Amino acid sequence: MISPAGMNKGVGLRAALKEIMLSAHNVVGIGDAENDYAFLQLCECSVAVANAVPSIMHRVDLVTEAEDGLGVAETGASNLGR
Repeated sequence: MISPAGMNKGVGLRAALKEIMLSAHNVVGIGDAENDYAFLQLCECSVAVANAVPSIMHRVDLVTEAEDGLGVAETGASNLGR
């Protein structure tokens, strides 16, 4: 992923949350690679799919059992244990 200096998914999430007037405490973020870290650290609940890179898997609240889209679906189906 290539982006301008100072831009990342976290910057985008902050802008989107401001626009829709929500707090990051209302967000579950799901990712699989290093470029997701900036936004995952903002989320109240951060999730990595099973085939995520190890550096992301070690920094999130939950790791799914399934990979890719099935991991995303698993996250929604589990209600995150909350």
